[in-house]
Amino acid sequence: MAMTFTCKCGEVLEADASDAGQRVQCPSCGAVATVPAASSATPVQTLGYAGGGAASVRPGGPIAPPPSDFVLAPTSIPEKLRSPGMPPCYLVLSTDGAHVNAQFDVSPVMDALAESFAKKLRKRYDVQIVAAAPDASSPSVFIRLVRIDEGNRFLRYFLTLFAGKTVLELEGEVQSASGKQMSIHETHKGTAGFLGGGAINLLKASGKYLGTKIAKKALK
Repeated sequence: MAMTFTCKCGEVLEADASDAGQRVQCPSCGAVATVPAASSATPVQTLGYAGGGAASVRPGGPIAPPPSDFVLAPTSIPEKLRSPGMPPCYLVLSTDGAHVNAQFDVSPVMDALAESFAKKLRKRYDVQIVAAAPDASSPSVFIRLVRIDEGNRFLRYFLTLFAGKTVLELEGEVQSASGKQMSIHETHKGTAGFLGGGAINLLKASGKYLGTKIAKKALK
């Protein structure tokens, strides 16, 4: 069960009830707060975001998801794509306010993005998915899912490249290895595929493409 509690600076934070007693960092003031017991916090309806780290912290309070849509971000980078002992590079994923037009759990798409990102960086960094990057000087990428649309399979089948596109749109910020900060806004459209192009496979391909593209920015 998700719940909210307030930092001493007044920022509204969110965490899961099972994280009671865990210490998290406030993204507003940077102070470390302890997640309270469920009895002293407020239950909320969330967007199904399962961020990594001790707890999923999101400023501004809960945002209700579109009806019948479900978004689940990955909770960790696969062990095979991590490089323990190397300097960390943080990947922060958020689905706040996303426009989702899909009939499936889109977590495979976010998994594809995270795995592609980690694969690009694993030789130089121990890539970690966290709720908020704890070290502002470390390379980190904050990604917000803006829109995910599975398109129209019927149009893809009959008109291939001319209609029925899938769309994956992301925005966020990059703190590169050299300390350079930059905003990102990326959109990728999928079109043709086997028998009209299954939406999930086209969107996973978009996730892999964008994950690699964003990772390159983090290496600059």
